[in-house]
Amino acid sequence: DPLGFGLERYDPIGRWRDKVGDAPVDDAGTLPDGTTFAGAAELKTVLLKTRRADFLRNVSSRMLSYALGRGLTDADTVTVVRLASALDADPRSDTLITGIVCSEPFRFRKPR
Repeated sequence: DPLGFGLERYDPIGRWRDKVGDAPVDDAGTLPDGTTFAGAAELKTVLLKTRRADFLRNVSSRMLSYALGRGLTDADTVTVVRLASALDADPRSDTLITGIVCSEPFRFRKPR
């Protein structure tokens, strides 16, 4: 799990750690394309340079799915693209949240 190695300094509940047992934390990794990184900061830089669009689309789709309380359908694709585009222009969490709350799937979701 190359992405997981970049986050290895965080324990299971998100606390920072420098050692696992008596051994120092190894947070270096290699992505499938051969790109190497050491730590969360370098992983972030690599992902934002090489996979920014994929990252933004994934964050947008996961958050929309969570907000809707269901899996996404093909009809949600337009909303995901709009959310990712807005997030690319203004990469702040409130941009994503506002976009979701104002989206058609969220405003017109069917009650369970």
